[in-house]
Amino acid sequence: MSGTNPALTNKAQISYVVNKGCDTLVEVYPIGTLSYNQEGKDLSEMYDMQQAGAFAYSDYKKTIKDASLILRALQYSSNINSFIITHCDDKTISHDGQMNEGVTSTKLGLKGIPALAEEIMLQRNIQILEYTGGKMHIPTISTKGSVELIKKAKAKKLNITCGVAAYNLVLDETELSGFNSNLKVNPPLRTKEDIEALKKGIADGIIDVIVSDHNPQDIESKDLEFDLADNGMIGLESCFGVLNTALNQKVELDKIIKTLTINPRSILNLAQVSIKEGVEANLTLFNPNKKEVFVESKITSLNKNSGFIGKELKGVVIAVINRDQIL
Repeated sequence: MSGTNPALTNKAQISYVVNKGCDTLVEVYPIGTLSYNQEGKDLSEMYDMQQAGAFAYSDYKKTIKDASLILRALQYSSNINSFIITHCDDKTISHDGQMNEGVTSTKLGLKGIPALAEEIMLQRNIQILEYTGGKMHIPTISTKGSVELIKKAKAKKLNITCGVAAYNLVLDETELSGFNSNLKVNPPLRTKEDIEALKKGIADGIIDVIVSDHNPQDIESKDLEFDLADNGMIGLESCFGVLNTALNQKVELDKIIKTLTINPRSILNLAQVSIKEGVEANLTLFNPNKKEVFVESKITSLNKNSGFIGKELKGVVIAVINRDQIL
């Protein structure tokens, strides 16, 4: 994603990421900024970044306040056969919120983030998409109302897709009772009712992809009072175990794998991977039945800010094979 420092906002930065990823085990598909330098004012250099290797355009977790900018971004990206990815969070409603608004936020004395903040921005973006045409992806929805909005948009045959963060499928707002800042995320942990709606959305095909929403934060950003800590947790190493644990009784394993692999590649217009003799291997080996406690000592990420430390997860990734490399 474009939310690096500095942000991926020109062709030189996109080229740098592409070149750095050439020989790595994991293939890197950079996404350029939607607005110049993520300032939310002017369109970024979309065409130039596309020529350098950008696959789509997004301001990552920064919501685009200016509706006309979303409109122009949809029109322009459509003209160059690309698309936009936009986070939905109306800051005039969620401003300074720390967690989901509800009974738990009231008990804890923390300012809440209403579901309305996500849904009203999603509704606005859907209406603009209906007006302009083009293609839009919503990276992380988190509420029952958002699932319904996406369902209605797809019923109208709009070219819209969406994802959900793995943690929003298993952790609810009550987990914050201990003020664990590792669980301070964006979108926030919602209600059990929202979780059930999200799971049903995956089972029904309304939600297209599941993402790790891997957003590492250093200890200086997390080892603080809850209201001062930054949003985000790591998610790559726990992603499959979290999903397999959360969806085991509701969604078939094949569909879980599809949301992690086939659907994302389809949205990015990438060729699908096949397992055939003579074809270069691109595989992840995993055991869906093995249970393992997720412990900090086994985390290889430079940051350890995970909300799943100490939790037993069902499903373990064993190895990755790609580009003639094995890890």
